[in-house]
Amino acid sequence: MRISFFSTSLRFSGGRMTMFRHANELACRGHEVSLWIHTVQSKIDWMEFHVPVQHFTRASLGTLPAAHLCIFDRIRLAPLLSRAGLGKVVHLCQGFEGTDTELRIRSAWGQRGLLGLPEVWRLWRRLGEIERAYRLPTVKIVTHRHLGELIAHRFAQSSHLVPYGLPTGMFAPPASPPRWRQARTVLVVGPTDIGWKRVLDSLYAVRMLKRRRPGVRLIRVAQHPMREVERSLGVTDEYHTLLTPPEMAELYRQADVMLVSSDATEGFGLPVLEAMASGLPCVVTDIPAFRSFANPDDYAHFVPVGDVERMAAAMAHLLDAPQERQRLSSRGLQVSANYTMQRSHDTMEAVLTNIASSPSQAFAAENAAKAVAA
Repeated sequence: MRISFFSTSLRFSGGRMTMFRHANELACRGHEVSLWIHTVQSKIDWMEFHVPVQHFTRASLGTLPAAHLCIFDRIRLAPLLSRAGLGKVVHLCQGFEGTDTELRIRSAWGQRGLLGLPEVWRLWRRLGEIERAYRLPTVKIVTHRHLGELIAHRFAQSSHLVPYGLPTGMFAPPASPPRWRQARTVLVVGPTDIGWKRVLDSLYAVRMLKRRRPGVRLIRVAQHPMREVERSLGVTDEYHTLLTPPEMAELYRQADVMLVSSDATEGFGLPVLEAMASGLPCVVTDIPAFRSFANPDDYAHFVPVGDVERMAAAMAHLLDAPQERQRLSSRGLQVSANYTMQRSHDTMEAVLTNIASSPSQAFAAENAAKAVAA
């Protein structure tokens, strides 16, 4: 197959890393793969990447080589690719952006009243853009079943499920010694710059925990340098930027509890899966993505979104309960064992093959013929 991937930039994110891993693997399996970026960047410096990276603009998009499949990850590309006629258009959905926008609309209206009208209007326009992008007859690939259910319910469209996977042997529990004594280290992963990650909730919860337990240490990881808002809290003991997967695996093994406080915008939550594979007990927010890793969902402690008191209490409970940490560690290993990179790549290739060969998907027949003949 000739497969073109499209993204808006090469900056790090878990979603881009996953898409780029699929691009690498599909190229290794003999498919003709290219990556097109809507910026002038030409190199990925945070992972090994073996696929040609090329630049496109709105004006040049219609002149790009045709492909059997055009896969994109950002909604702003949906109308552009749908109009370009380069091949079947595939939307790789890794979280519904409309959830974050709707939450922000409620917040802006509820807190600022009439003063919030300009912000509410801007967010309504953004929500309309998101809704229009999802209503386009693109083929949808989702990373979690709850995303597929949301798309079916909200847009009456079907989707293909391709779960994330973890590299073999990279994320694993420490060989020895066990960590079930003198637990005091909390790990929080994610950027403070992305509102729906709600990392500040985690920082406030750890600050609350530290006031009750001065010996607690917080390790932070993000893809950007520490921001002033975090520095002003004075709660972070150790801060890391853009760690490699092996370095992340080592941090998971050093920590005693991980806290993740995303809201329902979260599409998957790859750090939670990595932590479970490393034997690290997790406190996570009660959102569909985190409830969907396995059934029964007894692999983490769940707390309400935004409830920093409950987050602090859940962490304190786990730090004092070595048997429960051990239970969560064992259960996490069971759950994460089902999410292998091999399975993810095999499923993606099978799904894309099916999409490329299916005449039922909405696309222009002349563009498909152009892709095959080119």
